[in-house]
Amino acid sequence: MAVDIGLSVFWADRNVGADAPEAYGDYVLFGAEVPWGGAWRTPTRKEIEELVQRCTWELTACNGVDGYKVTGPNGISIFLPLGGLLWDDGTLDRPGTIGAILSSERPPGQYYIDVGDFFHLQMTCSTSEEYRHYVRYMVIAGEKMNLRPVLPKP
Repeated sequence: MAVDIGLSVFWADRNVGADAPEAYGDYVLFGAEVPWGGAWRTPTRKEIEELVQRCTWELTACNGVDGYKVTGPNGISIFLPLGGLLWDDGTLDRPGTIGAILSSERPPGQYYIDVGDFFHLQMTCSTSEEYRHYVRYMVIAGEKMNLRPVLPKP
């Protein structure tokens, strides 16, 4: 379901592959397409930065799952679970402690086909405000992340 939290795009109420907002859903490698059809797509770096900069973030739990309640400028919120990272060998790394939402963009000058950097939202349960949620672009080969799609506004 598309949620209007007062930003430039609608954000999905759950991750790709999740059956509820607090479920982790699928883990994808960088450059993933959104399999939902229609105009749903992977968020851009700018859209993720807007989410970080224009929303308030509250570390909380939803049905026993740790994550962030992200409230937009209009007072409506979405929940982003700290789903950890999934490695190629099937190891789920630090669920409930860290989480990441993939973007569709690489930094300028990155031309690798299967390995390289993609911007993504990095979330942690750190007590340091500086490191709780921020946009970064280091993605390690074999590191799979969650994907929270966006839908353009008409």
